[in-house]
Amino acid sequence: MNNQIEQKITDLLEKMTVGEKIGQLVQIDCYANDPDEIKRLIREGKVGSFILSHNYGWDYACEPSIEFRKYINEFQRVAVEESRMGIPIINGHDVIHGWHTSFPDILAMAAGFNPDIVERSFRAIARECANDCVHWTFSPMLDMSHDPRWGRCTEGPGEDPYLGAAMAGAAVKGFQGDDLSRQDSIAACAKHYIGYGSAEGGRDYHKGEISDQTLRNYYLPAFRAAVDAGVCTVMNAFNDVNGLPAASNRYLLTDVLRGELGFDGFVVSDDHAIEQLVKHGTAEDIADAAQQALNAGLEMDMRDDVYLEHLEECWRTAPFPWMCLMRLYAECSASSSDWDCSIILTPRSFPWITRSIQGSAVRWQMRL
Repeated sequence: MNNQIEQKITDLLEKMTVGEKIGQLVQIDCYANDPDEIKRLIREGKVGSFILSHNYGWDYACEPSIEFRKYINEFQRVAVEESRMGIPIINGHDVIHGWHTSFPDILAMAAGFNPDIVERSFRAIARECANDCVHWTFSPMLDMSHDPRWGRCTEGPGEDPYLGAAMAGAAVKGFQGDDLSRQDSIAACAKHYIGYGSAEGGRDYHKGEISDQTLRNYYLPAFRAAVDAGVCTVMNAFNDVNGLPAASNRYLLTDVLRGELGFDGFVVSDDHAIEQLVKHGTAEDIADAAQQALNAGLEMDMRDDVYLEHLEECWRTAPFPWMCLMRLYAECSASSSDWDCSIILTPRSFPWITRSIQGSAVRWQMRL
């Protein structure tokens, strides 16, 4: 633990409002609203991350790709220069098995039984997308599955937990490299935690019945390998496990993931997963869903605005472990100055990252 970083986090927290702290837990679509509305949210400290829903990765020099980078970098400028705290935005994208260059999907890669080639492939992918404003990828997908009726089998490493663990470590090392300060490294995200491939009858989003023995011997090894490889983030699964949705399952998200596996990054929801707690029947309404998810250990809300719209009111009106939010913010938050921005994604898992925005490309530099 770097004491200087910890002190910077403490100093920053003391200056921030409740709303600004919650804002760092919010991920929005960079095309979800009018650009002026997005800028307003950024200036008010209500955006912590973008999901980059458009992809022009096939051609770095094409006009749409150039305009896309300008579009994203303008928001970054507003975040750093015009928001009260000057906190830069983390850009995430589903970079699954290629960017400018397309590689085989993860199932085909796993079929090669060669972790070295897998690592080198993801290293090449990271090099290509890091220069297109992508800081973070929602990959690798590590869902073990043995029911071919499930339509997402091809996105995971197969049905063998040993092979899945080998692929997990290789993919994480490929994306993040040996040194996250490198300009060609991006943060990885192990998904979908957990048991997504156990969907009954192969029906996507459906329930899974998983014993502790099966959880630890079949579904957890790939995630354990990703954590051991230093994965920065984890994404929750949509499904429920033994009757409780993964998005509000404190046993899985906190006791197992952090307590047993030793994960020290942050957890992001899958797309609109928090509001779906109402459809699962475990949350009374959206506000209750927000409180359940955060209390369970789900630290960034992807694109459904549940945290943005309800979390502050929950804090003000309902029993709520505020110190939990303080910890979550410390894991997702950042501090910055002008265009050289020091951002903490996870202060206890990797050191300071500085971003320099030059022209239409985002460059990364890390200092210990």
